Amino acid sequence: MGAELDEPFEGRPYTLRQLLQHQAGVPDYGSIPSYHEAVRRGENPWDVGQLLDRVGADRLDFEPGHGWRYPNVGYLFVRQKIEEKIGRDIGSALKELVFGDLGLTSVRIVTTAEDLADTAWGNNSGYDPGWVYHEDRPGLVVNRCTVAGLLWKIASEFSRKVPTGKRDFFKIPSRDF
Repeated sequence: MGAELDEPFEGRPYTLRQLLQHQAGVPDYGSIPSYHEAVRRGENPWDVGQLLDRVGADRLDFEPGHGWRYPNVGYLFVRQKIEEKIGRDIGSALKELVFGDLGLTSVRIVTTAEDLADTAWGNNSGYDPGWVYHEDRPGLVVNRCTVAGLLWKIASEFSRKVPTGKRDFFKIPSRDF
């Protein structure tokens, strides 16, 4: 897997490592006014092809490795690669590869407004989690614990399992905000 991290990703000018570290230059849908309008109006989420066309995913906001931007579209590409590699949807992959080992049995992918309503956050606005494109069709990873508690559990388990020499991969480079 180490070699794959630094090879061109799917024939594109950036690597998987650059995608994961938000240095690939991939544009994001968060800056598209029509995205926010569609969410506000309660429209059905766009299909992935429509999203990629609207965001202009074939162009880059900056040269890979020469900037930083959090793009959900980059994580969509990573999700698609994981699904391709293991032959299952991301929800099944996360359960098997991450959450099961951490003992997080109540974590699941929500895919509907009703699923989201049945979480600790609720869903008074009727938000459709399908607008989050980097999860499973798409969705959010949730359970009945708090976000901070979930992140703390994942981080503490992660820090015990990742060898010290491998942790540099996850560092975020210095940048101006």
